[in-house]
Amino acid sequence: NKLLPLRLFAEVNEGKPTGANDFFYVKREIAEKFRIEKRYLLPGLMRPRGNNFLELLPEHLDRYFFTVNEERSKLKGTGALSYIKYGEQLKMPSGSTYKGKPDWYRFGAREPADLILPCGIGDRMYCSLNKARAISSNSFTEIRLKDKNHAEAIWAFFNSSIGWLLIELNGRSAMGGGMLKVDPTDIRKIQIISP
Repeated sequence: NKLLPLRLFAEVNEGKPTGANDFFYVKREIAEKFRIEKRYLLPGLMRPRGNNFLELLPEHLDRYFFTVNEERSKLKGTGALSYIKYGEQLKMPSGSTYKGKPDWYRFGAREPADLILPCGIGDRMYCSLNKARAISSNSFTEIRLKDKNHAEAIWAFFNSSIGWLLIELNGRSAMGGGMLKVDPTDIRKIQIISP
């Protein structure tokens, strides 16, 4: 049998949900304006539109993922704290995602995925090789490979006509406008050609 379940080779997850992507996926110019320290910024990928690259490189990104996992007292005098205060002016802590969370801004980051696929597919299906090591939003499905040596083979499979066919068979066309909805649960069901 040449087709094997993807789960044998990879862990498949939804991209990082935040409840406030426009705040946590910070535009580069906003990060510069607030002088947010680099240690709190990781490469970030918020939207599929305009980012349909087969190889996602750092120069393709226009955002950072804002990740602070420290107590407020340790942030005194930082640009990160200024940005957190800005979020409080926007009433971020009162949102349903953050109510009851003592440090509403604390978000750890997972290891960047090796491969990234959009959850909504329009005119062009693609799977990106995440060379930028970007943290992707929940608009994407993340694939973390158990063996990094399989990256190019699995990436090529997802970008092939066979890969596209299997994705189309597992997706749902409930998004309107002809867009195909493909969640991590759909990707987990896919069988791939053994790398």
